[in-house]
Amino acid sequence: MLGGEKLVWLCGRDTANINPKTPLKLNLDEIYKKIEKQYGVRVKSHLAIMFDYKGFEVSLFNNGRMLIKNINDEDSALRKYREILNALRIG
Repeated sequence: MLGGEKLVWLCGRDTANINPKTPLKLNLDEIYKKIEKQYGVRVKSHLAIMFDYKGFEVSLFNNGRMLIKNINDEDSALRKYREILNALRIG
């Protein structure tokens, strides 16, 4: 699953918008249970969960799209994306 993601910079290059190679179908209710135990959840809806992850503000959408705020280069953004997916056991 990992590899082939598409990255676009938003908001003056401090927010990375990363889409998986193929859209995912995530169960955000199950993911929320994992996130709420370890990370600070800011907002949860049926479309996305916004949470804090090791100093980064992350928005995870139900199709696997992720916004990572406060990140400054493409390699770091892609590594952090994959790290978060692995931490949540997605993919």
